[in-house]
Amino acid sequence: MTQARTLNNRYELQSKIGDGGMAAVYKALDLKLNRIVALKILRDSYASDPQFLARFKREAQQAASLNHPNIVRVFDVGDDGDIHYIVMEYVEGQSLKEVIQAEAPMPTARALEIGAEICDAIGYSHSTGLIHRDIKPQNILMDRSGRVKVTDFGIAKSTNAVTLTEAGITLGTVHYFSPEQAKGQPVLPQSDIYSIGIVLFEMLTGQIPFDSDNPVALAMKHIDERPPSLRRYNPQVPAVVEQIVLRTLAKDPIQRYPTAEALARALRGVEAQAEQGTMAVRPATPLPNPNQTQVRRPAPAPAPNYPDYGATADPYAPQSRPVGPPVPRQPQYQQPPPQYDTYARQAPPQPRRNNGTGYNVERGRGAYNGRPAVDEYQQEYYEEEPRRGGGCLPWVVGGLAFAMIAALIVAAVLILPGVTSPKPATPTVATVPPTTPVAVKKVPVPNLEKQARADAEANLKKLDLQVGEVRFENSDLPAEQVIRTDPKAGTSVEVSTKVVLFVSKGKETAPLIEYFNVSPKDTEAALKSLGFQTQVVEEFNDTVQTGAVIRTDPKGGPNVQVPKGTLIKIFVSKGKTPTPTLPPPPPTTAPPTAAPVPTTAPTIAPVQQVKVPNLVGKKRADGERILRDAEFNVRVEEWDEAKVRQVFGGDTAALAQALLTYNQLNKGEILGTNPPADTLADKKSEVLVAVKK
Repeated sequence: MTQARTLNNRYELQSKIGDGGMAAVYKALDLKLNRIVALKILRDSYASDPQFLARFKREAQQAASLNHPNIVRVFDVGDDGDIHYIVMEYVEGQSLKEVIQAEAPMPTARALEIGAEICDAIGYSHSTGLIHRDIKPQNILMDRSGRVKVTDFGIAKSTNAVTLTEAGITLGTVHYFSPEQAKGQPVLPQSDIYSIGIVLFEMLTGQIPFDSDNPVALAMKHIDERPPSLRRYNPQVPAVVEQIVLRTLAKDPIQRYPTAEALARALRGVEAQAEQGTMAVRPATPLPNPNQTQVRRPAPAPAPNYPDYGATADPYAPQSRPVGPPVPRQPQYQQPPPQYDTYARQAPPQPRRNNGTGYNVERGRGAYNGRPAVDEYQQEYYEEEPRRGGGCLPWVVGGLAFAMIAALIVAAVLILPGVTSPKPATPTVATVPPTTPVAVKKVPVPNLEKQARADAEANLKKLDLQVGEVRFENSDLPAEQVIRTDPKAGTSVEVSTKVVLFVSKGKETAPLIEYFNVSPKDTEAALKSLGFQTQVVEEFNDTVQTGAVIRTDPKGGPNVQVPKGTLIKIFVSKGKTPTPTLPPPPPTTAPPTAAPVPTTAPTIAPVQQVKVPNLVGKKRADGERILRDAEFNVRVEEWDEAKVRQVFGGDTAALAQALLTYNQLNKGEILGTNPPADTLADKKSEVLVAVKK
């Protein structure tokens, strides 16, 4: 395939920008809309499988319905011959994998924010019924502003449809997929949370928790092995962050965070505490007492005070311990709780002697099912018994000698100046000027409501304010407009203060499928359950049975998303359109003319008759064409309601039927014919057509 190739006379391939196991990605120009797009072309090995292709197209269409700032948009799905492709938003920037390779281990705050934005995208995907199943740094893009863009929903699983894995195929990248994927079991939303945990681990440490050259052995590690401690690779990772990441890597999906939103709240909660200066700091380890055999443990860092950020009860939360002076004791190792029996504890490490002056030993990592001990890397000091023969006498003698020398020096300094000087000098007291307080510059937070996000960020920088966290919410405002700020507009703050922006994701939407020939009661119930308002409208229809749904307005479809609260009109069939019988046209009179008397009897040709077609409800032009094709002469009259009443006034039943038909039709549509529909009439005879005025 060359760069000059154009698919479907629309997408001109320019250069290859990515390569994966299932597809290759090209930068392309959309000739119709004159914009750069990313074109993912399915590999031949998959394109030749009809079953895979059908599912690929169906699930790609589902991914196209996703509309979120942290998800790469899918614009089109198509094929050109045997080439099958997906057209996506083109993102200028780098993949998260490239960022990790260049910067890892990444600063904790940045890794947490990237992780939270990934959770925002995946949480939205889960809310629409799609599980990604292949979250990895290569499928996460970073645009030039640093925003996360999750891509590649090509093997995404719909929670309410049969998908690729139902055929026994295990899809996903082995380094990042979950234990249940490794076992070939059905995937869950928590499977994506496990993969996010591995991405967080890699950002914070530059390492992946499990690795092997053998894919089967690597899959078994996901199933059986507990993940290593993050702080083994990066001691700067706070304990609370390590606990969050290791919880996402729990083998049992139930023990992970219940939703991606809950994980995002946990990550942002740690960020908020770090910004406010409330992150717990581990106290310094006390020095060992050289005259006592004991174990000293520093008081553990207190866990930050947040209630698991909306998640369920956390079996991994650090247990509280009394804070006080160390108590002499031997190291004890707690038994793992029953739910963590899947992991065998490692034997406690044995102390190593070091010249009799003391030594430190790293505790055995007692992690169970992804939970680290709170003080896993806490140092314990063990002291040997005092060596025999030396005793403490040398220490006492040395201390007394030092005290005597110090006393002599003090006496010389204090006494000798008084003896040698006949008159003490008058002390001079220096006057220290008071410190002038430094005024801190403050500025009011500007009103950024309804401003575009980019404009709002620029306006903050003009006032020497920093852009803090950007949080997205559903709102009646258009997407990417600012809803509010924290601190609120008008609040006086110091320069360089971080201002949180709440940005609109647009109105919350729900899918609107196509409803046709189904029960109006069931349709109304389904639409109301999605948050829509409904209105039933009855109309005649010649093809849909009486009492069934004809259509909705707005019209539904496979990728249609409509804001919740929208009024959906449900059109229900009243049966076939009644055909009114028009009175015969008034006779036309012509002045009599003298006709020559034939000398012989004329030969009369037989008259051919044809059936008058049913034209009720058709446009005037269409009706005239149909009658002329049937070799009738056409006379058209435009009728208003008064004309209808005039013509049918003598027959109450006929008038009621004619008015009913009149009210159902639009201007320019045919009310009826005379002769009436389905009757025989001579060719070349005149047919009166009544059209609504």
